[in-house]
Parts: sequence; structure tokens; C-alpha cells
Amino acid sequence: MKISVVIPCYNSAQWICGAVESVLAQTRPADEIIVVDDGSTDDPASALRHFGDKVRLVQRPNGGLSAARNTGVIAATGDHFLFLDADDRLFPDALEKLSAQAVATGAGVIYGFAVQRREDPTETRLNSRPYAVGEPPKPAEAAFYWTPIATAGCALISRDLNDAVGGFDENFRQVLPGGIFVNRTETLSYYSLSAGYNVLPGEVFFGRSTAKATQGYILAGVGSTDFAGQKRQTLHAGFGLRLILSDWFAMQADVRDHVFSLDLLGKRQSTQNLEVTAGFTLFF
Repeated sequence: MKISVVIPCYNSAQWICGAVESVLAQTRPADEIIVVDDGSTDDPASALRHFGDKVRLVQRPNGGLSAARNTGVIAATGDHFLFLDADDRLFPDALEKLSAQAVATGAGVIYGFAVQRREDPTETRLNSRPYAVGEPPKPAEAAFYWTPIATAGCALISRDLNDAVGGFDENFRQVLPGGIFVNRTETLSYYSLSAGYNVLPGEVFFGRSTAKATQGYILAGVGSTDFAGQKRQTLHAGFGLRLILSDWFAMQADVRDHVFSLDLLGKRQSTQNLEVTAGFTLFF
């Protein structure tokens, strides 16, 4: 068995040496270590220079995490891969235990536990369960059946299986650490410019002797939405109804659909976001 450890790196020069050192410290050495610089601007090559020929650096234009992993596979000569994130570390016996199971079972994927080391392990997972705390293996045991592969660095994957599924989907450009959101709460803010057109003038009757004018209208516009650290151009359209109660006062309600794209899970998708508003207008 020949194991290639592939480490994608994007603006991770401050962490990349720790990841490489954890691979070099393995009780079962990796057969090769490939770092894929995915268009970084913080010069990881300088950080890696002191490793010499122990590390092979492959540089490419920025294309996202999945593309960087696939580039590493193309450059690798191994028959098994471990895709270690640049800010992660391997336990010293990780490759020894994973490779032993791969030989014993012939499975295409062998995976182990992940442990998060931090002062305040309160970040939520994708399934919204808190991280378990305690000494290994308690944290991983607590969440094992919910997220058996918490990170690609837990898994040893055969080349045959990787080739059979076509590698990583390059539409997925990133995976956010700790879950969908970095923080427990996220604020959505937006601004927009709208234009409307009255399409349905009418009246509404209050009893037998009182009638008030109404206006049905459509509106559309463009703006910008800021959510979870992503700013996206937003288009919106909707309709509403205005009730004119006097020559100086009116009330209205409308429904708008805001359409913008997000890639919270690494794959950009359009989202539909309904807004219902009510208000009043004063005429001078």
C-alpha cells in the first residue's frame, strides 16, 4: 500500500507547517506528502521551504477545496489518499491504524474519529448538536452516529474508489468549519431600490355609506444582501394593496420575494426569501 497525504492550502500559511509536521511524525510514514496551493496570497511556499524534498508543493489558480483535492490526486502516485485540511493535525498513529484496517478489510474507505481541541468547544455541528467534550475517545463517540466522517482528514480512501466516483465535485468550493455558520447567530441585512406600478384601482366598503379607495400594485427592484459573511446581488418582486383612508393617510401591505444565491455548504444555490410588510403613508 502506498499512501499519499494531500493537503489543500488556501491562505493557510500560518497552519500548514503544523499539518505537515503531524504527517511527518506518523508511526507509519506517508509515502508522499503533497500540498496543493490553491492560489494563496500568503506565500505558503516560503513556510514550507524548510521541509525540503519531504513535501511536494503543487500550485494552481484558485478553484476551491474540491478542485484542489482533485489536483492533488492527479499529482499523487499513491493507491490510497488521505485528504488533510491545512488547519488539522493527525494523531501519530493515524496512518498506521487506518492502513491496517484497509489491508484487513479491503474497504474503499476507512475512517476514524475526529477530536476538536479548543478552549471553548461550544460551536455547533451541521446537525446542530453541540460538540462533546472530554478526553478522547469520548468526544468522537458522542457524535459518531451523527457525523461519522467529521472531516476528510479522518478517512483513508482508495484510488479505485475515488476514480470510480469521479473524485470531488468541484461545484463545492468550500466547507465551513464547525457547521453551516461560524457564529451561533447570524444577521441578515439588505438594501434595495424598488419601483412600483398601480394596476388595480378599486374601493372597499365600510357599511352602507362609507367607501375608501384602494390601489393594487406590483413592484420589483434590485439590491444587495449581506448574510453569513457573503454579500450577494438580490432581485426582488412582489405585489401589494394600499388602502387610502383620507387625503393625507393610507395603509398598505405587500409581499415580496427576494432572490439571491448563497454557498453556505460550498455549492452556490439560489434561494427564495419571502418578506411580508405592512406600513402607512402620510401625504403632505
